[in-house]
Amino acid sequence: MPAMTGGLDQRYAIGVFDSPAPLVAAEGSFQQAGFGDTTLNLLAGQQVAGHLPGLIGTGMTCAAGPVLASPGPLAETLRRAVPLSTGSPGSVFSQWLLPHHAGFLERHMDAGALQLWVRLTANDLERPASQILLRHSSYPVHVHDILEQP
Repeated sequence: MPAMTGGLDQRYAIGVFDSPAPLVAAEGSFQQAGFGDTTLNLLAGQQVAGHLPGLIGTGMTCAAGPVLASPGPLAETLRRAVPLSTGSPGSVFSQWLLPHHAGFLERHMDAGALQLWVRLTANDLERPASQILLRHSSYPVHVHDILEQP
């Protein structure tokens, strides 16, 4: 697995959504379960930005246009990783993920899907986060570590 050494480890459960409605339902489930807003990180193409206010640029570009994110630790990590890549989501994600996982996320981003990255700040959050994502997302849930250079 590609990994950078000597950095800060962040663990995320990732759900992919074909439309905003199930994503909004998942966010509500996370709030009911006690997950804080700072643990929820959204990635979306520009085409859905009007439906989801408050998104910022990441520096990545997919087939559907610029990739936007909710402000937070994931957006900052992605912005720092873009200069080390070609700027496509797959090349950025492949700094941390196996090629087939990076490709999965990029293909769905290219198709206009939304991604909810839930930061797992404690080991016991992985199971409930994955269960919530599985209940609402359109595809299998993935859990990945991002090891960032300090």
